[in-house]
Amino acid sequence: MFDPLADHTKRLDWADEDGSALQTEIQAFVKSQPYAVFSEFHGNEGTATLRRNIDPAAEAKVLDRCARLIGSYLDNSRAALNYATYILALLDKPAHPELKPESVELPIFNDRALYRKHNRVKKLSDEHRAAIEAVQPYDGERPGLWLLHELARSYRHRLIHPTTLETIAAEHTVHVTNGTLESMEVLYAGVAQYDKPVLCYTVQPTGEGEVHGHPNVALSVCIDHALCRGLESVGVLNQIARDASKATSALAELIPVYPRLGPDGGAHRAPPTS
Repeated sequence: MFDPLADHTKRLDWADEDGSALQTEIQAFVKSQPYAVFSEFHGNEGTATLRRNIDPAAEAKVLDRCARLIGSYLDNSRAALNYATYILALLDKPAHPELKPESVELPIFNDRALYRKHNRVKKLSDEHRAAIEAVQPYDGERPGLWLLHELARSYRHRLIHPTTLETIAAEHTVHVTNGTLESMEVLYAGVAQYDKPVLCYTVQPTGEGEVHGHPNVALSVCIDHALCRGLESVGVLNQIARDASKATSALAELIPVYPRLGPDGGAHRAPPTS
């Protein structure tokens, strides 16, 4: 049997491998304890400051490896979507000889009016155009597709520094012994800054002994892009994977599996060709 989506599936497999490798890289980085949290406590008030344990050059190498994996993930994910659209164009070509399937890719727009004005799949069949429009990330639907589009476009057209070590404000915690946490304020969020207080907090003693605060500052490798501020890179890729999978599943339902021509030269339908 000939599977016209074999190359599409292979690209998705490669993307999955890239995502898994990225997660392993980040986990190993965090496990190496590249930073420490220095806590100053006076009375009932405390602050938490990051101190770098890792050599800056070694940290830069880790971030570079993460950047390359993210770039490869984006490339493979975008190519998989484009390939599914290419197969739809091959299917439509017999009825539309003017179609050039090799120039067709999946359009991704977050605005309905812009999609209808600028999409480049107007020569596809009504059924295929309707299916493609149905998976567009309009009105906040399928945000992972818009992330994929914008990040892949950025990586394609300019050289950037795509990963940074950032604080994840929503995941900061303070554990208190012999007391309770009264308040916690994040002093800054974003790219990690060493020797500068990240958060401050106050505690309320319970009278059972000397009170102490033990802050934990959450850090992770993040993608250096406006759409990804404060988001862990693995979480961003997971969102892309979920929404890209929904889109490709919808398009794949329109693509039949074609048998190869049998050795006896029997009447087997061949896959479409350009």
